[in-house]
Amino acid sequence: MSRLKEYLSDKTIQEHESQYKMPYSLFTILKSALWEYYLTVDMKIGCQGGDFAIINNQYVTLTIASDSDYMANYYSCIINFQSFLEQYIVSILEKIHPVIVKGGMNELDVLNAATWNFDEEKLKSSNTLNFNVILKRLQFMISNEEQLPEKLRIGKEYHFLSKHIEVIKLLTELRNEALHKGGKILNFYALDFLVINHVLPIITDILKLDKRMVPLDRNLYCGKNVLKELCTIKVEEEYNDVNKYKELITRTDYIWHLKALGRASFFNSLYMEEWGEGPLRNAFLEKREHERKLPESMASTSKDLVDIPCPCCGTKSFLYTEYTYDGGAGGVVPFKAKCIQCLYELMSFMGDPKDFGIADKSIFVTAHYY
Repeated sequence: MSRLKEYLSDKTIQEHESQYKMPYSLFTILKSALWEYYLTVDMKIGCQGGDFAIINNQYVTLTIASDSDYMANYYSCIINFQSFLEQYIVSILEKIHPVIVKGGMNELDVLNAATWNFDEEKLKSSNTLNFNVILKRLQFMISNEEQLPEKLRIGKEYHFLSKHIEVIKLLTELRNEALHKGGKILNFYALDFLVINHVLPIITDILKLDKRMVPLDRNLYCGKNVLKELCTIKVEEEYNDVNKYKELITRTDYIWHLKALGRASFFNSLYMEEWGEGPLRNAFLEKREHERKLPESMASTSKDLVDIPCPCCGTKSFLYTEYTYDGGAGGVVPFKAKCIQCLYELMSFMGDPKDFGIADKSIFVTAHYY
């Protein structure tokens, strides 16, 4: 084992200097978390790890998460969201002084050690403390900033973290459950409640401190911004009020659409005008039109072509891929569509994209009968 450890010791990837304040390693973890969260909408006939049902017209309920893909995506998004937040907070405090995240003493002794220029060399080989201890120190430093020496102040731009500490602690508990036990899995409604109402506001506050991170925040042809739109949604705690059933389904449909757009935006390789100007912008626009020719040519000959550009990438390569018989519509109707350029995909059970301002024309016969 020691030989293996020695062999691996110098085989690590060296990060290049980033154009962002955030290191690429953290950026990658966050992208993975978002990606896995977007994948929790299932494009199979199921849904996303559970389903709605009306029992005797009296209340609405949800089944438990039972789909293996949902479980895998749940584990990954919880672990990666927590890992991102932990590493982000540790990196902030470690830059102030390593003893804050590695010194096993109470808060005042830690700050005294940092003030006395405690020997940092002694800490290089030390492990980082339990994250809950680090969160306690973060809260202490924010609450007592005015009494601290200038060099030990965390900076007011990070004070927003104080209001999120309880959520971060809860996320850490869920991460530990997922990583060490694997038994506790939130159903998809609870996951949306947690991520949309509580986790994404932390993420967006962090992203405001940096330049726009285009790979996390792609432009879409339809004009939507996935992260911003998700943050405008309020997921209610309860879902068993039959009088709010239509509102509940509509909100859930919109979340599904946004997840589908977010997932496709990560696949989309086309230039979407997030950066560049002048001749550079024109060169990339020309390249984009060239890259669109093949998928558009392939799609143009298909009888299944959808009469709108793809809401994600804008390519005219959006095809119906599956059909079903609908007695209410009086015949066979499409219930699934997919872009062959960016793999944007949606199904009729999500509702029509036109109803959510994602497309100019309806592409599905409504699948909901309220």
